[in-house]
Amino acid sequence: MTLTAYLSTREAEASVLQTATVVVVDVVRATTSMVEAVAHGARGIYPVASTEDAVRLAQTLGREDTLLAGERRGMKIEGFDLGNSPGDFASDVVDGKRLVWSTTNGTAAFAAAQESPRLVAGAFTNLNAVADAVAGDEHVVVLCAGREGHFSIEDALCAGALIR
Repeated sequence: MTLTAYLSTREAEASVLQTATVVVVDVVRATTSMVEAVAHGARGIYPVASTEDAVRLAQTLGREDTLLAGERRGMKIEGFDLGNSPGDFASDVVDGKRLVWSTTNGTAAFAAAQESPRLVAGAFTNLNAVADAVAGDEHVVVLCAGREGHFSIEDALCAGALIR
């Protein structure tokens, strides 16, 4: 296995992301919240970079079983159903729902890696499952979302734990 780590989205090389399994890490909070949502029955997560794209996609998918989730600078986006805190994703809220998600950092990292043949959300809460899932892949990139394109210690720590 070849393993590449980018400690921020600014470092990431598109040509490398396009040819590898990419594990996006945004510990505070996007990927941790995504893991929580799936654990509580969400049937799909659709990360998008902009709020406008999120609203359009939610309308296309059908609002009766699609929720808008996300934040900008830590605050729930006005008009969205949910924020981006793990506590927002209880079973009675997300079970059976699709979630269209837009955040300041995490979904930007997913957008940067959208051409990857395989995208995985990584967090401390699913670390072992992610390690097992990608163990047989030829090339794995761990992409830290960082904070506004810059290094964040919590993402780097999680990336290091995954690599170990």
